Amino acid sequence: MGTLEIHTTTGSVRRPLATTTLLGRHLACTWQVPSPHAPLFWVELRWRRRWSWRPLAGDEQTRGPGRIELGGWRALQRGHRILGPGDLALVLTDDAAPEPFVVDMRSMDPIEGDALDQVVEWRSSGFFPVGSEADPDFTTPLEDSQPFQSGGRLLRFHAGQGLTSTVRTPVSVQSSGCEMAVSLRPSPAVQLVDADTSVELTAEFARVAAPYVEARIHDAPLGGWLSLDEAYTRWLDLGGSTDSTRDRMAQDRSRLCRSLAKRGVGAASTLFETRREGVGWQTRVTLPADGLFLDL
Repeated sequence: MGTLEIHTTTGSVRRPLATTTLLGRHLACTWQVPSPHAPLFWVELRWRRRWSWRPLAGDEQTRGPGRIELGGWRALQRGHRILGPGDLALVLTDDAAPEPFVVDMRSMDPIEGDALDQVVEWRSSGFFPVGSEADPDFTTPLEDSQPFQSGGRLLRFHAGQGLTSTVRTPVSVQSSGCEMAVSLRPSPAVQLVDADTSVELTAEFARVAAPYVEARIHDAPLGGWLSLDEAYTRWLDLGGSTDSTRDRMAQDRSRLCRSLAKRGVGAASTLFETRREGVGWQTRVTLPADGLFLDL
């Protein structure tokens, strides 16, 4: 994912980049630059199939690479350095496309990578706050730069360009021939098979698939839908940690889908689907019952 180092006289920090990233002293900036030398709105970076940058203030003291193009934009590549007033400097350390991340609005620390699953769940329609299943009013995915609350914290979501896999395999959740096997012995594991190709993942978070697969297999006429409480109760019965709250369901579903996507599984975010039922939500595995196998 796109990342930037912000250097000031007091040190440096690494920060992920949003699709549009504002830097400066103002609270409205994506990342604040803690220096009296920084203008309120100093530099803007934007992803447009590549990274570009332009100064918003302090032009005469801001120097950096690239030929000036329409709108004052300049191309920015990995390793390029933007120098500003005082000893300010910005260094693009990764010029890949921006990926989703969350900002803790109190500490202004980023939440990214595997930690992202603690606060948001990746679904087929987008990202939802963990715990939104218990909120009948939360019916649409988070939008870019949208603030939200989770676990008593005020957070801000940045959508990036979505999640992409680094490995390509011919396995897709949406393939008519895709099958899934879930085993809890000796350790929780999920295997997706499509024709002669398979992707296997062994991890504790794979346990979350077991109650949904079980319900889909044994509740075929009704579709295998489970409420959050039903899934959590059965997850505990199947060996889930009693120290975990109901939020663990959404967190582990998201961990499972993102991990499968990293291994090249196509349409991994569609492994689970959620629907509104009355004032609550229900979730199930999307694969049909005859393509599911369970070993408890």
